[in-house]
Formats: sequence, C-alpha cells, structure tokens
Amino acid sequence: MAVCRIVETNATPEQYDSIFEKLSTSGATTASRTLHIAAVGEDGKIRVIEVWDSRSDSEAFGEAVRTAREDLGIAEPASMSLLEVHNQA
Repeated sequence: MAVCRIVETNATPEQYDSIFEKLSTSGATTASRTLHIAAVGEDGKIRVIEVWDSRSDSEAFGEAVRTAREDLGIAEPASMSLLEVHNQA
C-alpha cells in the first residue's frame, strides 16, 4: 500500500540541498517514490511531502536520509508522519 511521508525537517534550504546532494551520490534509491515536494515554511525551514509505493521503501530511504544528515551534522527533524494513502489522483 502507498504511503505519504510528511517531514518538518528542521533544515534550511541550504542544508536540504547538502543532504539532497549527498543522497544523490550515495546510491539511495527513489525508484518507488512517486511524488517529492520540498517547500519552505514561514520559519525558513524545509517541509517535505513524499508519496512512496510502500512503507518499507519509504523507511529504507528515510534511513539513508538519517545517515546523510548525521554525516553533515544537521539536526533531527522536528516531526515526521507516515500515513497510508487513501486516494492519489
């Protein structure tokens, strides 16, 4: 079943770009990700909304993100929700 992941990253756009760059060279796969949006909140921090084909694929990629964030010394996300997708049009 598809899942939607919503993350308040605690990362600035520059930090997000650093994480994204590190992930692109790490071999982490996004093959089953069908949507990715990164938006800047009023506090200047990135929010991410993603849709994945499965919970396990989302969690595997999340682990790669955690590793990249730790390697770069970027704080943990403020919050993360993983929701079952009811409808994806």
